[in-house]
Amino acid sequence: MRWVRAMLVAWFLAPSVEAASRPAESGESDQLTLVRRYLVAGELDTAERLLRRVVDRRQGGAGDSEGLAPNLLALVGIVDLQRRRFAEAAAHLDEALRRGAAGEALRLYLGQARYGAGDLDGALEALAGARETGRRVAGYHLLKARVERRLGRGVQACVTLAEGRAAFPGSTALLREETLLLAELELHASATERARAFLAGAPDDVYAWLLLAFSLEQTRKRGAAILILEEARQRFPRERRACERLALCYARKGWHGSAARLFEELAAAAPRFAFEASDQYRLAGASRDALRMNAALTGAPAVQLQQRLAILVDAGREEAVAALLPRLEEHGLLDEELRRAALRLLADHGAGE
Repeated sequence: MRWVRAMLVAWFLAPSVEAASRPAESGESDQLTLVRRYLVAGELDTAERLLRRVVDRRQGGAGDSEGLAPNLLALVGIVDLQRRRFAEAAAHLDEALRRGAAGEALRLYLGQARYGAGDLDGALEALAGARETGRRVAGYHLLKARVERRLGRGVQACVTLAEGRAAFPGSTALLREETLLLAELELHASATERARAFLAGAPDDVYAWLLLAFSLEQTRKRGAAILILEEARQRFPRERRACERLALCYARKGWHGSAARLFEELAAAAPRFAFEASDQYRLAGASRDALRMNAALTGAPAVQLQQRLAILVDAGREEAVAALLPRLEEHGLLDEELRRAALRLLADHGAGE
């Protein structure tokens, strides 16, 4: 929520209507100034504790918001938003605005709160009321486009992002969002172009590499995608997503041995990848390694046994297949296609039907 903090700065510097709304108690104005400063600095725990003391004093134990001045109520809503209490934030900010709290920036906060609470139409309404202020904040265009995207207005979201990029040409966040949207709209050539620009602006962001590789795959340039992912893996050797995407690309390319080795590497930290490693070794004809990785599978005995049978069938191990097949049939765990393949192997060697 970095862009929220940028808006906080604007609201913090805006003239306060606190004094006009209700006379502050001695020292309270200074405390609210401190709350704003702590929020801008990202010290949320300290800001919330100090704000709670001011609110408790104003409420006098009543426990409702009737005694709170508009801008104090707005601060409560902003803290709710930072804490991701979206419904509470929307209610407090909406009430603050109804009571006359100043500043279009609050409508930006209200838009984000409603978006987080799932009120997409309400979010768009709030953002429409903050257009003049929002045009000076990159996050306004990003949030508005996300709302429009989720409402199924993809073309309008593209227009919003284009306007944002024109106003903030250096924003990699807008480039990233536009790339995702274009890919979702299946405009893959345009998505690839934006992805290249995103990578040029954010070469230290692994997601930029992954997004370009994905866009290239969608345009059937799998070889180019592999080159991007191999470089990403070198740049980010501890990044699991780069390794996983590269393994998947290798598998789709038919490079099963290379895919299997990467999946085995991933399985060392995440055992669920043992299945993919075993399957890729099987497709590569490395039955011994396939059985080794199959033995590493945990928590899914039915899946493990079916995969083991597939490995044995592919390896032509008719005696092992003959021993394992009845166990799977007895418990109803056998895939029909695999069953027929096993029976064909046994028939070919005179051990089956």
